[in-house]
Amino acid sequence: MISFMDTIAREKEAAAKKEKNHKVQTVLRISPELMAHVKFKARQVDVSVNAYIEEVLKEAVMPQVPKLPKGFEIDPVIKSLSGIIPTKTPARKELDEDPKYAYLYEKYLKV
Repeated sequence: MISFMDTIAREKEAAAKKEKNHKVQTVLRISPELMAHVKFKARQVDVSVNAYIEEVLKEAVMPQVPKLPKGFEIDPVIKSLSGIIPTKTPARKELDEDPKYAYLYEKYLKV
C-alpha cells in the first residue's frame, strides 16, 4: 500500500523532473560560417545542432562539479570530521522515513 507521503514524494519528483527538462525557446543570430561549423561539429558527435549548442553553452557557463570515481572511498576519519558526509550509505528505509534527508542525500551527498 502506498502511503500519502510516498504519493507526495513521487509527485514532487515528477514535478522536479518536468521542471529540469523544461526548455526555453530562443532566437540566436550567428553568421552562416559559424553555423556551418556548428552543424559540422554536431554531426561529428552525432547529436542535433540544438543539443550541441546547449552542451557547449553549459560547459562554458556552468561550474563543473568534480565527481569521485566509482568505488572511491573517503577515509573514515575525514568523513567523521566533516559531520556532513554520511559514513555509510543510508538504508532505503531511512531515506523513505525522512524525505528531507533523502532529498539532501540524493542531491548533495550521493557519490
